[in-house]
Amino acid sequence: MSNITFDEIMDFYPKHNRAVYDSLKQKCQAGCLVPFVGAGLSVFCGYKSWPDTLKELSTYIFSPNKQEQINTLITNDDLLQAAQVIYDSYHPMIDRLSEIIDYRKIQICNQTVLCSAAAYVLPYLFGTSPVMTTNFDRVLEEVYDKCQKKFSKIVTPYEVDLLAQMRQTNAHGLFKLHGDIGPDTHDITKLVFTKEQYEKAYADDSRLVTELSRWFQNKQLLFLGCSLTMDKTMEVLQFATKKNDSALSHYAILACKTEDMENRINKIADLGISAIYYPDGKHDAVRVLLERLLEETNYPIYEELYRCTKAFSPNLNTTNRFMYNSEFFAFTGREKELDLLGQFCETSKQISWWAVTAPGGMGKSRLVYEFTNAQRTNGWHILWLTRNDYRGLSQIIPPVGRCIVVADDVQDYLPDIGKWLMSVSERPRSEKLRILLLERDGRDLSSAKWMEIMCSDDPDDPTISSSCHCSDFLQLEPLSEDDLKSIMINFALASGKPIAGPDHAQRLLQTLQKIDKGLQRPMYALAITDAWCSGKDPTQWNKDQILDNLVEREVKFYSKRLRSIFGKSPSSSIRSELETIMVRSCTTPFLPLKLITEEDYPKLCKKANNLDLDLHEVLRQIGLVHEVVLSEIVEDADKCVKEQARRFESIELLCPDLVKEYFVLRRAFDKNQHDLLLPDDWENDPVQLSFLLRILLDYPEKLDGEKWFWSSFFTRIPEQDLSTLLYSYFLFGVTVQLPTRANQAVNHLEILCEKHHDCTEVAVAFAKGLFNLAVDQPPAESARTIGRLETLYKNHQNCTEVAVEFARGLFNLANKQPPAERAQTIGALETLYKNHQNCTEVAVEFARGLVNLTANQPPAECAQTIGTLETLYKNHQNCTEIAVTLSNGLVNLAFSLSSESDVQKTLSRSREILDAHPQSKDIQLRYAQTWFNLTLVQNNEADLRSSVTQIVCFLKSYPNAIPDFKVALDVYLSEHPDHTQRYQPLLEL
Repeated sequence: MSNITFDEIMDFYPKHNRAVYDSLKQKCQAGCLVPFVGAGLSVFCGYKSWPDTLKELSTYIFSPNKQEQINTLITNDDLLQAAQVIYDSYHPMIDRLSEIIDYRKIQICNQTVLCSAAAYVLPYLFGTSPVMTTNFDRVLEEVYDKCQKKFSKIVTPYEVDLLAQMRQTNAHGLFKLHGDIGPDTHDITKLVFTKEQYEKAYADDSRLVTELSRWFQNKQLLFLGCSLTMDKTMEVLQFATKKNDSALSHYAILACKTEDMENRINKIADLGISAIYYPDGKHDAVRVLLERLLEETNYPIYEELYRCTKAFSPNLNTTNRFMYNSEFFAFTGREKELDLLGQFCETSKQISWWAVTAPGGMGKSRLVYEFTNAQRTNGWHILWLTRNDYRGLSQIIPPVGRCIVVADDVQDYLPDIGKWLMSVSERPRSEKLRILLLERDGRDLSSAKWMEIMCSDDPDDPTISSSCHCSDFLQLEPLSEDDLKSIMINFALASGKPIAGPDHAQRLLQTLQKIDKGLQRPMYALAITDAWCSGKDPTQWNKDQILDNLVEREVKFYSKRLRSIFGKSPSSSIRSELETIMVRSCTTPFLPLKLITEEDYPKLCKKANNLDLDLHEVLRQIGLVHEVVLSEIVEDADKCVKEQARRFESIELLCPDLVKEYFVLRRAFDKNQHDLLLPDDWENDPVQLSFLLRILLDYPEKLDGEKWFWSSFFTRIPEQDLSTLLYSYFLFGVTVQLPTRANQAVNHLEILCEKHHDCTEVAVAFAKGLFNLAVDQPPAESARTIGRLETLYKNHQNCTEVAVEFARGLFNLANKQPPAERAQTIGALETLYKNHQNCTEVAVEFARGLVNLTANQPPAECAQTIGTLETLYKNHQNCTEIAVTLSNGLVNLAFSLSSESDVQKTLSRSREILDAHPQSKDIQLRYAQTWFNLTLVQNNEADLRSSVTQIVCFLKSYPNAIPDFKVALDVYLSEHPDHTQRYQPLLEL
């Protein structure tokens, strides 16, 4: 990370530096600058400054007197005479110089050091212009080659004709004013090194001076890494300046001591140079200024620089510090999840996919980003799909070799993802392929509604479900308090505002627990910490204030960039238009730049036109415009199918989805821009419906009170298939997120189901909605709702998912009913099970209903019900839930029996279930409770004590069951306090 900021550079000499920077930026935008590079830009990889190079060469001189003479000349800045004495005294000097300027230094330079250097920005900022340098080394050639901006020609001082040609054509060449030294050059006569060579090359009437004068008069130079002391080159510049009063002004970025500032400014001004000054020794300032120039004049290229360098220099940019891949602060926690992801990669399947699910802001992307980075070092290829890829997904073939493909932000492209998954699952591979989908909801294959949309192209094809790694997805749970505090502390440290002491961290954590109860998402932890680092007190804020601060942070960031273009802060009306553009981009993966028209944003456009800029150029310069490349299939005149890339520019706000969603809500509600949520024909727009789904999942409370939203939403019926699925998914989501509107949502689902009576997915959403509605209703209303669910089932008897919801509804209803009605409802549940005996989910609901019956049945009826339960268990022996239910029924049976031998038999049956499922804590608990029930019928004191001792030994062997067992024991003893002494050993566990 740089040890100086842009603002600190500007503040070093406030008005002067800002004025020069603004002028320099205009020249950059116009593309009329030629960088003039000195030795200061080569020191990063081990090359020395020119005085230090001469000092090292002087150590090869035999005569101590001459060594002293050379050092005196160097001290007095007479470097040309020092070089002359060295050469005259030591003719092999060129070989030593070649060793000092060793080409291998730049070749083997550490990639992190290289990417952090100021020189690395030059190919991005000046990728097509000529470049001039006084350096002998090949740093510029190497850097431009690495950045795919190779120079078209290299010109030396003895090739004046080529130099003139390069000036006239403005060719992308490199002019090495003093010559070139590399592994293939050892000729001193081709350099400008000694005083004699300088005087010859820079004679007043020499062709080189004549040509340089033309360069200085016709090109505007930016001096970088140069001391700008009065050498021959500066004399030519001064000569050219005086010779032609209309000569162009030049620019420089220079270090200066405060006490030398006045004298330095005057001398540089005499050369016709406007300089930006930074504190002496803070040479990172050159990189900072070059980056800022690139960021404000060509943001898409700046993004490219950032992408290319962040892997090696992650702290180069902190603008998007909240993004999962910023690497702004250290990753913390999730060891268990990382281990599970590792197991996913190591399974024997050649091709397998899995989903990582959690609400927005929980850290899904960061987890997978860190995991894939680690796997990359283990030899795995990593392909992280972007929104650019999804529309051409059918053409993407994962690399050969072990490969992990990550699909994030897939909500808008689920059918495409499904088709692609099916195609890659059927392609033979010699190495493993792992695909990770990042989604917001769904614990498993059966509960993930988005699975229906993903498989909608062919819902009966089992390819996708069979290639899933595990039916239970990797669902992220809230982080521990220690991990959350570590995240806050690390973020504050990276921001340069360390949290002082554990009390401050605890206060911030308590704020997180207050505003994001239950989830305590890392995104909110970062937002709270960022506000604290900015000198604010978020501990007094509510959730909306935290989010408002994040949104304002984004708006201020781009407004500040507007200010740098306009020269003053934008007016409130211009800022409002800018916010509208920003917020429109939040509702869609791509907002094409061509849709941002002058008619819609007149004030912003007028201001831009006053500066001879168009609206789109302003948006590019402030960094809101990004290039999109979509693959598509086209047919040429010969009907031959081909793939081509469709490129266009799009507006995008680079910030987390949670911030984007809140930004839209704030604008829609506070500014009454309702069309942001419900534009024309929104019900038939899958992208808009996907966005509304995210809003519902993340901010249900914000939607709940907006009557205008619901009055419009509940009056539309989509026509398109995908939109119908998404719409039904939203309505079902309402029954989960907003119980007060569940009845409206269910009624609208019924209308939708009648219109699309052949659509199974809509029927399933309706069934799920009916179940959710019935859960909290009183018995009579719940019975009516289950009646509607039964009617739906009769119309879709072959749909297992509707049957499951009907089964869940019957079980829930039975729990609310008196015994006689309950038995009748369980009878209906039994009939349903007989129609779906292979469906484990229906079997589970039937089993749960049966065990509830056993709680109030006399022994004979209870034993008969247990018999039915055992039959269910035999038919579904791999289902732990039914095993738990049966063992729970045996607890009830044991409690109803009065014969010790009958209870012993029941205990033996319970033991058989435990032996089949030894890892189940619930079954361990039920077995211990059945054993406890045995003690209730033991009249012999010795047998009782023996049983209690054995139960103690058993529970010590299964300690996970102890807490729940003691809770049940406390309940029993509260009703039978006189039995406390007999169970004292159990209380001491």
